[in-house]
Formats: sequence, structure tokens, C-alpha cells
Amino acid sequence: KGPHPAFVVLSFGQKEQHALSMSGQTIPTTELLKAGYALAILYYEDVTSDSYMSDGLARAYVEGPEETRWGKIGMWAFAASRVLDHLLTRPQIDAARIAVTGHSRLGKAAVWAGAQDERFSCVISNQSGCGGAALERGKAGERILEISLPYRFAYWFCPRYPSYAGKEYELPLDQHFLLACVAPRALLVSSAKEDFWSDPLSEFLGAAAASPAWEACGMPGLVCGGEAPAAGEVLTDGTVGYYCRPGTHHYSREDWMAQIAFREKHHI
Repeated sequence: KGPHPAFVVLSFGQKEQHALSMSGQTIPTTELLKAGYALAILYYEDVTSDSYMSDGLARAYVEGPEETRWGKIGMWAFAASRVLDHLLTRPQIDAARIAVTGHSRLGKAAVWAGAQDERFSCVISNQSGCGGAALERGKAGERILEISLPYRFAYWFCPRYPSYAGKEYELPLDQHFLLACVAPRALLVSSAKEDFWSDPLSEFLGAAAASPAWEACGMPGLVCGGEAPAAGEVLTDGTVGYYCRPGTHHYSREDWMAQIAFREKHHI
């Protein structure tokens, strides 16, 4: 019986495929539905293409100073909030228990959506790495230089972002400021032990560094005992959760099970 908690899922699934058959992304629908969760799955390229092409939402919005003009991550995040608009009109959905989640670049978009839109009760970053949950300063693997090269993914970000390539210590803020915008709502940062490009340690440190924002609200942030957890362990005691599973860069069934455990623990 409803109303049901829900996930807004930013998805890589191709339009030609069945909606639940994701590229590099597995959704254990049987377990989710048995646990009572609703799913709202948004194919990201229905919003705007993952390229420099000015199509979709990118064609509609080009105003503003060049150096601060939004990138594709901002557009995908905006679309997640529009999906939320619709869910809030549905009596089957529990309006107080709607999470936003995504993997990799869409994990970055999920965090940005949740940071801006306080109607999301829970924000989940799955291996979002550079420009997501990972601290920029001291990061291993992918850094601003690699992610924002003109022939790679500079179009994900505002044009000022690449100017800090190789100058991360000159940034006026780091990624834990972004994560802290979620407080006092729930945040789960998820990593993979062998995802060296995203850098699980920097993602863990981002969650830890953001925790004082929750403590300032009188709530526990990340409860970790002062060190990163072993692979497979889910830290759920704080309002900031962290999970690092064995394996590489993909959205797995294990990631989803950790998310369910975190949401059930906090009833969010």
C-alpha cells in the first residue's frame, strides 16, 4: 500500500532499449519493488545530448555571462527536478521520501540536483568522482585537467571550471562545499575499490569534510571511526552515509542494495 518512497534515476539507458536495461547500469527492480519503492527513470539524452551540440535544453538556454554559463550537468540536474515536479502530483508517491541518484557523470548531476532542490529527501552519488563527491585537492586519477580538456568533457561544466586545471589549490572552494549544500537532508556517497579514476579515497574524504554542515544542524554527519571502511561495508549510522564495494566503475546491484539499506535505516 502507498504512498510509496521513490527514486528519481538519471539514466544512461538508450531509448531503443527497454527502459530498465541500462548501459553500465543495473537496476534490481524485483528487490526495489518488493521493498515498496517507485522508480522514475529519466534518460539523460532526452534532455540534451552528451556532446557540444546545442540541442534540447542547451538550445533553449544560452543567455548569461560566458564564464558562468551552465553546462550539461546543470541541465540534467534541472531535468531531475522537473521529474520531481511531476511525482509530487501523484498520490501514490510519498512526497517526503524521494531520492535522486545517478552514476558517474550522472552522479555529478544527481548531487547538483539535490544540492539545489531541497524537496529531495535523499541525495545519492554513485562513483561521481571529479566534479562530483571527490575532493579536487590532492585527488588521484581524473582531475580537472583530464576531465575538462576541450576534446573531452569541458561542456559538462561552466567555462570557468577548466581555468583551474593544475591549480586545484587555488580553487575558492572544494567539492565538500557542494555536498554540504544537501544538509540537513540525507546524503549517501558510494564508491568502488578499483575505480581509481574516480578515486574512492577522495570521495570518502569529501563526505567526511562535508560532515560539519550536518553537525551544525545538530545531526550526525559521517560516522566512520576516523578511517575509510573496508570494501563492502556500508556506513549508515550518520545522516551522511558512505559505501565502497569491491570492483570497478559501474552501477551495480550491490550499490542499489546499499542505497536501500541506507534509506531504510533513516526512513528517508
